[in-house]
Amino acid sequence: MSNDTSSTPDVPETASSGDVAWVLASTALVWIMIPGVGYFYSGMARKKMHVIDIPGDAPHIIHANWVRTN
Repeated sequence: MSNDTSSTPDVPETASSGDVAWVLASTALVWIMIPGVGYFYSGMARKKMHVIDIPGDAPHIIHANWVRTN
C-alpha cells in the first residue's frame, strides 16, 4: 500500500447553496407525502378524498399528534 493520493478525486470541502436548497426542498416534499402514504396503507382514504387534499391535511394531523403525545 502506498500513500499516493494523486488518483483520488477532488472533493469540495463544503456543499454549494444550490445543493443544500435542493435537499431541503426534497425533504419537505417527502415529509408532506408520508401521511398520505399512511392513509392509503391503513385504508383510511375514502373514494371521495382526493389525492390533492392529503398534503393540505397533513400539517393539521401532524400537529394534533404532536400535541397529543407531548
